[in-house]
Amino acid sequence: MRKRDTREMKELWEKDKILVCKKCVSILLIVFGMIFVLANKGVYYSDHVSSVKIPKTSLNNPVIVEFQGDKIFEQEFMGWNGALNVVTLRFENQGNQAAGGSVVLNILDENGTLLQSTEKKISKIKTTRPSIFSFEDPRQLSKDHRYILQVVIRDASNPQGFGVLTYPEKKKLFGTLKEDGIELETRLGATFEYHYYNMGAVYHMYIFFLFALVFTLLPFARVDSYVERKWNRRIDCNRMVSRIFFFTTPVLCYMMADRFNGFYIKQMLKRMHDWRFVFNMLIYLVLWLIVYTIVNRTQYASILLLLLVFAATIANYYVWMFRGCPILATDLQSAKTAMNVAANFSYSLDLTGVWGVVYIITFVSMLLSLKGYKGTGLKGRLCVAGCTVAAIILFDVVFFESDIVKQHNITAEVWHPQQKYAKNGTALSFVLSWSYTKVERPSGYSAEKIASIVEQYPSDTVTEEDQSSRKPNIIAIMNESLADLSYNGKLDLSEDYLPFLHSMKENTVKGKLYVSIEGANTANSEFEFLTGNSMAFLPFRCIPYNLYINHRTPSMAQNMGVQGYTGMNACHPYLRSGWNRENVYPLLGFQEFLSQEYYYGNGNDTLVRNYISDESDFKQIIEDYEAARAASDAPFYLFNVTMQNHGGYDGKRGMVDTRITIEDEELYNVEAEQYINLAKMSDDAFKNLLAYFEQVEEPTLIVMFGDHQPPVSNTFYSAQFGQNVNNLPVKKQALWYATPYVIWANYDIEEQELDMSANYLSSYVMQLGGLKLTGYNKYLLDLQKTLPVISAVCYMDTEGNVYDNEEKSKYSEMIKQYQMIQYNELFDVENRYDKFFFIEE
Repeated sequence: MRKRDTREMKELWEKDKILVCKKCVSILLIVFGMIFVLANKGVYYSDHVSSVKIPKTSLNNPVIVEFQGDKIFEQEFMGWNGALNVVTLRFENQGNQAAGGSVVLNILDENGTLLQSTEKKISKIKTTRPSIFSFEDPRQLSKDHRYILQVVIRDASNPQGFGVLTYPEKKKLFGTLKEDGIELETRLGATFEYHYYNMGAVYHMYIFFLFALVFTLLPFARVDSYVERKWNRRIDCNRMVSRIFFFTTPVLCYMMADRFNGFYIKQMLKRMHDWRFVFNMLIYLVLWLIVYTIVNRTQYASILLLLLVFAATIANYYVWMFRGCPILATDLQSAKTAMNVAANFSYSLDLTGVWGVVYIITFVSMLLSLKGYKGTGLKGRLCVAGCTVAAIILFDVVFFESDIVKQHNITAEVWHPQQKYAKNGTALSFVLSWSYTKVERPSGYSAEKIASIVEQYPSDTVTEEDQSSRKPNIIAIMNESLADLSYNGKLDLSEDYLPFLHSMKENTVKGKLYVSIEGANTANSEFEFLTGNSMAFLPFRCIPYNLYINHRTPSMAQNMGVQGYTGMNACHPYLRSGWNRENVYPLLGFQEFLSQEYYYGNGNDTLVRNYISDESDFKQIIEDYEAARAASDAPFYLFNVTMQNHGGYDGKRGMVDTRITIEDEELYNVEAEQYINLAKMSDDAFKNLLAYFEQVEEPTLIVMFGDHQPPVSNTFYSAQFGQNVNNLPVKKQALWYATPYVIWANYDIEEQELDMSANYLSSYVMQLGGLKLTGYNKYLLDLQKTLPVISAVCYMDTEGNVYDNEEKSKYSEMIKQYQMIQYNELFDVENRYDKFFFIEE
């Protein structure tokens, strides 16, 4: 190091020790970032798809080579630099279940040497759709080298015909196609998916860090001196750069959020010519002004805002990864519950996540390396505060008091927010989702109109004689993530994972239960079951327990209590703070809420993956029943929410033995296999519970249902449905939002299979048990006869016709009437018709 540089560093240290320390911290941050990038070197893999787009005309009119028996196709194609993991092909194979034979797919080099191979039964190939052929040991291919895709078909047979689809478009990817050695003019409908190590991403990350390092070491004071000597002008480069950073902070926030959404710089710059960018900037501008008003330092305001946005975007990144849906405003209501289960998941970053970390380290280290300046005086702060207030007012007008955003054709996708979340931008998408938390008064609603409806359904009256009469014990169990995955499509397993539930027939009512959630938000199925209300009339993903249950609310528990039931407890073998249950349950009529401490205290604490098992949970039910019976001969009621099968099937909470395996290689998924074996344990535990109550002399009804399908990756569900779950038609979507339910009695009841939505189930159980009913129960049972399913996904009539909730039909007025009644109960409490919603004593 030159003496002059050493002298300048000493002078800088003596003049501004704080700046030197800040620069040292910046350098340490950059070094940490470089180490962090190396430490995550195992995730820098990307996928590349080589294909030729098939025009719609060709897609609808392929050239089909039909045949039965044996045939060999050889398709020349150009390789790419990566491991060839997957090849997709298209076949004509209507009625594939009856088809026979197999397809062997080989990859040969240009000399005919076999590189890799895979095989699939023709009965597994669906007609016209891309059929996936995965290679267990993929080989590395090379760009611009010619290879041969050899398709060997053996013993093909199908009464409805079998054939290979070909298309005329070849371009540079495809060469000659031969059928049994004879050249064809077309090519196979193939795509090639490669997996490769993205070393270019690593180089670009280090370019970011090197730029930040050079920036940190820039001698701004020397630049100032040079300019003054050369042009006789006094400048402060540090102040200029600091201000540039300060005023561009909202843009940097937008870029960082976009990076977590998978966009690259080129795409970001292109997106800046769009109204979505303007609206995102308005949101970040408001946050920027708020932070600056509080901090009053440009440099620290920028750093703090960037860190806040980073924290929000990485949280969104993980939430999106775990549940397949980004963070929405309504998720703030369940933040406490999310923290309860946050430790159950494994946190790792993919290439997109690492890039997000690179961005924040680069931005913060550069900002931190700059010299700081004092904030503005009182007048300046008041001016900034005034601008902040004006910005907040503008924000409210633009997003909540007007249709400005909609006028620019920008909307949020309410049911599948992931479809537009990244496109709209994280900040804008979150704010737009906030507008859906409000429940508007239904058009045409009035207390008088409600009165004319409810007077047709008088509530039953309970006398002292009724309270002492013999009624069945009722035990209701909502089983965490209990699902019959066969609803979604074919699933080949080594054995049935719900054999007992499937075998139940005697004194049993069972069927599909259509719920309003998938993979999460358990409390919403609970809400629908206990209250008879529907999520169809409430904001998407809102949590009624957190928002709307703040007064005495009609429920199944209220009915049980009035009719002399003992027990009257809600039980859940996990944390009591989840979903605000400790405050909600008393308002629903439960006497006590018994959480995990109760189970541990009674010794019913056998764990499966660190959760109390269903076996222990159900043993506690038996003990509670016996204790209640020893104290009183009144009928027993209990509501139980299990925990054993909760999401997080990747081993973070432990693993269970996978005795039952997924046989279909296209559907194989480690987490799904874990879930299936957990559900089998639930099935076994339920069998033991019913074996006990079979021996009980008192009449007993037990109802068990699943709250939602398990939070397994959308990739698994998409493979099962045969299409991306983000684009499912409403009929298939309804199946994804369906779980099994079963009602069993230890006395004679009429056996039947009956599908319904969760909002009807408690009324149906009470009617089946011969209990007194509220007018609301009677109304729901009457509505069920016409519309057996009403959920947040759809509504369905008795003929099986499924309608999107936005779709108008001959049932629309009936549904609107239901919406008005629910509004009267939940929101118009002053005018609520309690005689309709509660049983009279």
